[in-house]
Amino acid sequence: MAKSAKFKETSKPLLSASTILILSGFLIGLTVGRVGSSELSPYLLACGLSGCLAYIALDTAAARRAHAAWLKEKEQFEERFDRHMLSVSSLNLNNSSTSRELESLESVPEDNLPLCEEDIDDLSLSEVSI
Repeated sequence: MAKSAKFKETSKPLLSASTILILSGFLIGLTVGRVGSSELSPYLLACGLSGCLAYIALDTAAARRAHAAWLKEKEQFEERFDRHMLSVSSLNLNNSSTSRELESLESVPEDNLPLCEEDIDDLSLSEVSI
């Protein structure tokens, strides 16, 4: 029983929306081409037009389902992002030991900046050359 339930979930539908549209076009074509008898012509046309309406309805329903799935995915992403931001902000960066560590870091004086830039350029050139 479990296998049949799994099969039903993964199996594709017998008729897709595009198949319905193709068959509807065929029926309308039979009507316009006057291939069928005149007695069947109104029924062929009605079936073809109802098939076109069914295609539009199925396409609209599929678009709504896709939009709903996108909204759900977007909402889940926003919730995860909010949880992540809350966890990061709860680290309490205003802790006194962290503040002391940040203050103890030395900054490079502005007159030494050109020297640092030259060192960086030398490093980047040496990494590129083989």
